This record gives sequence, C-alpha cells and structure tokens, in this order.
Amino acid sequence: MFWYLGCALLLFASGFVSFCLTPFWEGVARRLGVLDRPGPHKHQAEPVPYLGGMAMAGGFLAVMAAGLIGARLLEAGVLPAPPGLSPPDLAGVSLVAGKLAALLLGGLAMLLLGLADDLCSFKPSIKLIAQIVICSIVAIFYRATFFAAHPLVGYLLTVGWLVVVTNIVNLLDNTDGAAAGICAISALAFGAAALGGGHWFVGAALSAVAGAALGFLPWNWHPARIYMGDAGSLWLGFTIGSLAVLNTYYTYGQATPAAAVLPVFVLAVPLFDSVRVVVLRMAHGVPVWQGDRRHLAHRLIEMGLPVGRAVGVLYLLTLATAAPALLLRSLSWGGVACLGLQAGSVLLLVWAIEGGTAP
Repeated sequence: MFWYLGCALLLFASGFVSFCLTPFWEGVARRLGVLDRPGPHKHQAEPVPYLGGMAMAGGFLAVMAAGLIGARLLEAGVLPAPPGLSPPDLAGVSLVAGKLAALLLGGLAMLLLGLADDLCSFKPSIKLIAQIVICSIVAIFYRATFFAAHPLVGYLLTVGWLVVVTNIVNLLDNTDGAAAGICAISALAFGAAALGGGHWFVGAALSAVAGAALGFLPWNWHPARIYMGDAGSLWLGFTIGSLAVLNTYYTYGQATPAAAVLPVFVLAVPLFDSVRVVVLRMAHGVPVWQGDRRHLAHRLIEMGLPVGRAVGVLYLLTLATAAPALLLRSLSWGGVACLGLQAGSVLLLVWAIEGGTAP
C-alpha cells in the first residue's frame, strides 16, 4: 500500500510543479522570441512559445530528486520507516541507483539537445545522430533482453527502441494536447505494469513522468498557450522509452511469454500513425521530417471534429490498446490471440480514418 500511495503522491507533486513552472517558461520563451509561427501545415493563428518541455522536465526532476533523497534517508535510518515499508524494499534504492542515474543523465542530454534545436534549429540528420549517440551511451547501463542471450542483440534492440520511441513522441507532437495526453496514458499503463510486477522504483518514476505531462496539458490544450517543443518531446519520448526498458514484463512461470511485447501494445496507435506517415512521406518524395497534415489527428479535424474532440479520440484509441495489454501476464495463447485481434481492429480503424495509402 505504501508504494501505491507514494506513486500517487509523486504523480500529483510532479503535476503540480510542472503546472506551476509552465507559465514561467512561457514568459522566458516570449522574451527570447522562441516562438512557433503560423505556417502552411500549422493550425494556430498567432505565434505560440516553445519551451514547455522545460517545465515538464523540471517537474519530473524536482520530484525524483526529492523522492530519491527521501528514500536514501529512509534506507540509512535517518527518517523513520512508515508502516508497510520493509528493509528489503529500502535496499532497492542502491540496486537501481546506477540505472536511474543513467536514465536521468540521458534524459538531461536529450532535453539539452531539444532545447538547442528549439533555439538554433539543427538539421534533422544532426539531431538524429546526436540521439543515436546518447541512446548508445545509455544502453551500456541498461538494456532489453527479449529472450536474446547475446548481449550485443539486447544492446542494439535497446538503442533502436530508445531512438524510435523518442522520435515517435517528436512526430506525435503535431496537435494541441496530443503528445502530452498520449504520453501520460502510456506512462500510466507502463507504471501499472511495473507495479503489478513488483518493480516499485520504475513504477514510481513513471508516475512522476505521467504527472509532469498532465501538469503541462492544461496549458497545451487547444488553443495552446505554449508548446513542449523538441526539448519536451525528445525528453519525454526518451524517458518513457527508457523506463519501459527498465521494466520486466515476463518472468518464468507466467501463462505465456507474450507479456514481453506489452510495450508495443501500449504504444501501438502512435507507433502505427508515425510509421504510416513516414512511409507516405518517403513514397511521395517528401523529407521524413517535413511537417504535413497526414497524421490521424489532422484527418479527424478535416472530417469535421473540433481539435479537442479529435485529440480525445486519440486518447480513447490509445487506451483501447494500452489498457487490455496489462492482462498479457495472465492470458493463455487463446487470450493473447483475442487481444491481438482487438488491437489489430483498432489499428485497422486508424488506417480507415487516415485513408489507407491515400496521400
């Protein structure tokens, strides 16, 4: 019970700090002229400041720092342990310290990369190379196994996963409220999976990530007062991807090993949308990083839905694949097949809304 209450506290605290910091960074962005100006592929009528990602990262880092300091003080006996917290639970702080340090430093590097891009506008190739370098360094400290015994396979899988998820969130940040809300849903789903498997510190960190995104969301809701910018999308994508790697979804003795693909189910809708858009851009000779109106949210808006309702549909579709995926630990192969059919039906619906292979 202690850990569940702790995660709830981290979620609300991170959300509160993120919410309070966002107007400050909005003012900084306006003073520095860091503004997203109206354009052919953009829906805003007035320039909108970037740098909302600094508020999200600030909320997360402040709460995580306080939580880690408190945990170490409890572990050292400086603070009395609350009821329900045993010494083995406290010993876990030291066990995950190295991995958490790598995660936090990698996230900080992504945040600074995105901030530099917001201020100076790098070439996409330079930004991608920098992402690969950061993810390659971080993957030295933690990596996915996915039933692959050779460490090099796990290393390459981890680097690829981190780069892909980072850029999925970057591409997802195309409509007011879309990236922040979907990332909050995904973080909560990963957090529930972590807590269900006894990975308390991963679940706590994911709660803080969800809170940071939710605290920023009111300011980013249509019509947005501020955007998260590349600083926010790169940090958010990398942090969620890293925490997903730190979790363990399948352990020996469970019904099936299908739980190992839980992250793919959780991120199925944004992953499918991003892959489809990238493929269409390549097929039509358009640079992959050039903005357009091919995303699911854009299609829904073109069909007549207000921006807020279109983003709400994205939330519901994400929930439709993420929430049932939490059952993967206990399902037989027949249940896994049913869950796969349900997720496939959601993606077919997305395909139909987006017009299939239409440009």
